[in-house]
Amino acid sequence: MMAPSLMEQRWFTPRTLAEELGVSVRTLDDWRLSGRGPRYFKVSYRTVKYPAEDVETWLQSHRRWTSGGRYIERRAFPGQEAPPGRCKRHRIKSERG
Repeated sequence: MMAPSLMEQRWFTPRTLAEELGVSVRTLDDWRLSGRGPRYFKVSYRTVKYPAEDVETWLQSHRRWTSGGRYIERRAFPGQEAPPGRCKRHRIKSERG
């Protein structure tokens, strides 16, 4: 199945995306400027738009272990190997020795 063209996609403004994610617009700006946020388009000098498909991909890439140690999903960042098994922080007490 082909991805929809850019014109057919749903788009978020910084304000609507910040509301959806439960963060401030300033946090979203900081993520964008530091390269940690979802991919975006700079439509004009002051207008930024986020394609919903890229937001979804970004959210999926940030799944992590829960605090209880149950596996959700772990992903390597570009240029890194996928992390093996449990990280040191989430080993159960009997594994620590």
